[in-house]
Amino acid sequence: MTSKQRLLIVDDERFNRDLLSKLFLADYDVCLAKNGAQALASARETPPPDLILLDIKMPDMDGYEVLRQLRFDEPYCQYFGGVRHWYE
Repeated sequence: MTSKQRLLIVDDERFNRDLLSKLFLADYDVCLAKNGAQALASARETPPPDLILLDIKMPDMDGYEVLRQLRFDEPYCQYFGGVRHWYE
């Protein structure tokens, strides 16, 4: 049996976290974070997530700041830009 890849979903809206976790739960080991601080803590765990779905517009620490801090910690990680407000 192979272990599932780890997916971190970061969003300040509970509805979005719940929806995305239901979509990916069958195929991934899903972790949830509701703000930038929780996202950084989860991303720095061992093992780190294989993929992070990161909301950009959040209070306190936005997604861009989370990315900046993660890139500082892990300069080899890759960032793939996403679509903001895809549901609008």
